[in-house]
Amino acid sequence: ECEDRAICLPEHPLAKSSSADLQMLAQHRLLLLEPGSMSRQLLDRAFEAAGVLPGKIMELGSIKVLKSFARIGLGVAIVPEFAIQEEAEVLTTLRIEDLPSRQIGTVVHHERKLSLAARIFLKELKGVVSL
Repeated sequence: ECEDRAICLPEHPLAKSSSADLQMLAQHRLLLLEPGSMSRQLLDRAFEAAGVLPGKIMELGSIKVLKSFARIGLGVAIVPEFAIQEEAEVLTTLRIEDLPSRQIGTVVHHERKLSLAARIFLKELKGVVSL
């Protein structure tokens, strides 16, 4: 399972808590992936289901850029939990109370031999996300 988390600077008003709901998040500038991504589609559906319309959104093309913008205080980024390991010392991580987790997985053709890089990647991924 994969869960998204909100990340922000420790000085941010939301950083006083360990979690936030979509209503609380919507009151702040959100740093989100572009609408075409599956993460963004799921987040948009969750906001809609909660009857919440975020006020300020900055759409960016990669998780790395979302994290960089959060690190310089441009807003609250919503990113997959597994993507925030190196930011844990710099940014505050918040669980999003009313955002459901999602399943991710891998597909490997049983007749194909994986490269060393692919095998290492899958081994690392299993350590971060349950497959």
